[in-house]
Amino acid sequence: MEFFEQFNKKEITEEKFVEQLSTLTTKIQKKSTLTPEQILQVNQQIEIIDDSCFNSHVELFIKFALYLSNRGVYQLLYQLSWDKILFHKDNTDENLLGLYIIKRVYHSENHKVLIIFLNDILRQQKTVEKKFVLLEIFVQILPKIEKREIHLAVVFPVILIVINEGLQKYLKYKQQQIQNDLNEDNKFTKLYMANFQNWTVSFFKRIFDSIKKFPEIKTQSVAIRELYGIDSKYDYFDNQLSRKPEDPKLVVKHYILLFLSDLIQGVLEAEQSMKDSQLDPEVIQSLITQANQMIYEIHDNKLEIIENYINWIRFSIQFDQELPQQYQHYTNEQTYNPAFICYLTKELLTNSSLESILTVDYKLKILIGVLYEQKKLTAFKCDIQSKLIGLIVKYLNLRDVSLKFKSANHFTTPFDIILLLIMEKAGSGLTDEKPYISAWKQAQNSFIPEVWTRIVEQCINKSQNYVLLSYLVNEIRSAYTQLDNQILIKNYDILISAIFRKEVGNIDAKVLLFDSATLLIQQLNLKKIDLHKIFDQKWKPLLKKYQKDIQQSIDYLETRKKEGEEQKLKDDQVFQAILGQENNLRIAYYNLNKVLE
Repeated sequence: MEFFEQFNKKEITEEKFVEQLSTLTTKIQKKSTLTPEQILQVNQQIEIIDDSCFNSHVELFIKFALYLSNRGVYQLLYQLSWDKILFHKDNTDENLLGLYIIKRVYHSENHKVLIIFLNDILRQQKTVEKKFVLLEIFVQILPKIEKREIHLAVVFPVILIVINEGLQKYLKYKQQQIQNDLNEDNKFTKLYMANFQNWTVSFFKRIFDSIKKFPEIKTQSVAIRELYGIDSKYDYFDNQLSRKPEDPKLVVKHYILLFLSDLIQGVLEAEQSMKDSQLDPEVIQSLITQANQMIYEIHDNKLEIIENYINWIRFSIQFDQELPQQYQHYTNEQTYNPAFICYLTKELLTNSSLESILTVDYKLKILIGVLYEQKKLTAFKCDIQSKLIGLIVKYLNLRDVSLKFKSANHFTTPFDIILLLIMEKAGSGLTDEKPYISAWKQAQNSFIPEVWTRIVEQCINKSQNYVLLSYLVNEIRSAYTQLDNQILIKNYDILISAIFRKEVGNIDAKVLLFDSATLLIQQLNLKKIDLHKIFDQKWKPLLKKYQKDIQQSIDYLETRKKEGEEQKLKDDQVFQAILGQENNLRIAYYNLNKVLE
């Protein structure tokens, strides 16, 4: 360690010192450790090194400090905090020395370089506890850096990625512990299991306190009251979009909300895993409370955040743009993730005074706008989507159906996706499905027949749930009994054409839905000459093909019954599938022949 002293005495150049420090860092990285005497030598010289040297070699000093330390380094920082990381002349503790060196680095004035190197070092570092130490540097320097709108786009996702790595490591250890396969003799493993959850809660408190110091959210100007949305991003004139100049303050605020958005999703997913006794309920609740308080600090009106999201969705539909959802890097093209908005909506409509002020139709507009992006929730590991569907059911059952909707997009987003969600939920084995059935019928009665037909047509186009679709079509047949024959022809033609366009699936799977089409035709007055002509030209060819398909399935069933052994029939998947629908096939064949006669 003589080169430290030689450098301080000006016996070697800074270039030579850096070269030797780099060599030593590489040796330590390769599992070579320093003795207490060597640590003491470095410790006594490190205080004398000039700040300019730290400023010029940020990456090297951080790497040296990290490789010098062991897995207990973050627990020491957690216990002491940066304020108590001080120079001690007789120190022989590698973790204390490492933290002191890092503190010297982040106190340097070269924050722009530091933040760039931090991201690179984080990617290279394998030890989660040491990554957590690096996250603490972000806590210290984020309020001091310039052009935050550039750096936060990378820093915030990196923070979440590291926290998630820490969580996955904790869950892995937890699983090993449950299986009695955890190495309880490893002091660092025990330390990690005992402290990870507290580390996480404590870290988010500090990073939130750091964010609160940003001038972009402290300034009480009109601009900061805004949200970064479509109106602040684009000018729209004569059906043409043009980009507006970026407001850095709004972009910073937007990235903070994206960060909170992704954090809330992670916490809710962790809450779900809590049901497996993996995480403490108090920790989950503390993180949710902290995140909620931070949202309020950033923007105190949740309804405006939700409406801003719905505007982004409407924009993406209107201009056929897919909203990016990525975690490696934020962009100003992104909006909040659907899980976060679902959470805010649930909070707004269950734990807020606004719930009693908003009209039923406005609450439905919010819920349906939010759930339109439900396709992105397929991998979302909690039941918040079900809670929102439950709220839609509640408000549909409360609305006045005498007020008819004349557009399928009355709620600003297509209603067919929501209808399918309600119906699928009703058929999922609920203890009480009556409110869902009632809400779906309320929805049907809320739209004029022509619009409801179009909604069901979209459901037929998008869903492969033939049982559900046949139920929707059959209910239309019951509800439209009082309509004029000509109106029925127009509406039924739409449904019949949509049904027979469905090519996916075998006839035994589609039989209930196709039989619904047959029954629609059967309900009409086919003896009228004009209708007879329509039937011959449009529907009869479709029904003939359908008749042939049914006949083939029934014939296959009868043939296999005569020639097949019992075991072979059990192993014949095609036979078993058709056998399960035999009764429905025969009923459908009977109804079909009646119509064709």
